[in-house]
Amino acid sequence: MNNIIKFTMAAGVLALIGCSDSNVSGAAIEGNALAQNSSSSSNVVSSSGVQIPNGKISFDTPPTARVKVTGGDVLVYKQSAGARSQCDVNNKHYSSHVQFSLDSVAHRDISLSGLGDKCEPILEAFLKTCESNVFVLNSSGLFYYDYPNLNDITCENTKDIFIVCDAMHGIETYESCTDGNPSYCTSVVVDTAFFNNFVSDLTKETDDICNSLYADMTLDNYSKQFTENVDELSFDDHVLAFNGGGAIYISAPDSITHIKEISPQEVLESFPKTVQYVGNSLFSENCKLYSVSLGINSYYYGFILNKVSKDSIEITKIAPSGNCEYGNTDFLRKAEFLVQDCDGLIDENTEITINSYTSSIWKCGEYGYPSDDVIEQHGEWFHSSFVK
Repeated sequence: MNNIIKFTMAAGVLALIGCSDSNVSGAAIEGNALAQNSSSSSNVVSSSGVQIPNGKISFDTPPTARVKVTGGDVLVYKQSAGARSQCDVNNKHYSSHVQFSLDSVAHRDISLSGLGDKCEPILEAFLKTCESNVFVLNSSGLFYYDYPNLNDITCENTKDIFIVCDAMHGIETYESCTDGNPSYCTSVVVDTAFFNNFVSDLTKETDDICNSLYADMTLDNYSKQFTENVDELSFDDHVLAFNGGGAIYISAPDSITHIKEISPQEVLESFPKTVQYVGNSLFSENCKLYSVSLGINSYYYGFILNKVSKDSIEITKIAPSGNCEYGNTDFLRKAEFLVQDCDGLIDENTEITINSYTSSIWKCGEYGYPSDDVIEQHGEWFHSSFVK
């Protein structure tokens, strides 16, 4: 997987808006999608016409089209002469906005969170598109960087980072005006001849980034967080996906287990990110899908379904090592596995056994709690064969 993401920001590529095409090369667009999700927020600081809100460049109008990408989307704001791209997977977040203004500048921002080693190449590629001084907002505060010093901006020592800059100068823009007495102008317009190229290139960039984030969320990578010996702690090959999040708000015993045959709609409800990424590859005409779930009254456990055999399922409950406070509560945290059975091995009466395992890698800190920055035991994970 090539993790270096290219942001192609040539003037011809970035010129935008004023076009009524419903389809763009390489992707289908849903017209008038998500009209309620236009972005707005209050300003923090501004420079060269770039408004820095609490998070993102602001659009005053609703989106007019959506282009779907792997695990995310690109929203086009025709009336605001801009576009937004975004994807989220577990605790990882990427989003970016582009907006054109009457001062012939393309403004762009980027927001990155929880990306780990994926952050630096995405950030580096973005900064290469900047042609102005840059504002950076991270966990340490708001910072200003002169254009010659952009190489000083890194993802180091911060989990979240937000950046805004002028991405391209010299783009021909004009106002959209209506006839009348008096006449009035309502929006910024960029040469429509470049619209298809703009959306197509932005879609490719977003798809590359989102796909690189999803490619990390495999069952194998989940297991490797807890052990250096993958042979002693791995998922059975019948397991297609795992969702380690969720909670059942009921008083219950220390743990409960449940198995049921699951419909496509229920798969979507229980594993939305996996379905978004994998699609119909989850379903096979000659195989049954089962939800195997359990509830544990503690937040700090990992789970691996490590064996499916005739009339038997084994699950390993993983605990961190050290002196831990497990944070027991009156509700159950739900962990759920999606199991494919093409051989008639299991049914809704299959016995489920839970074994225990203490991780030597995952440890509780001085306050008795393990760090979520080291281990990601929640969220959705899927079989490595689905990686694109």
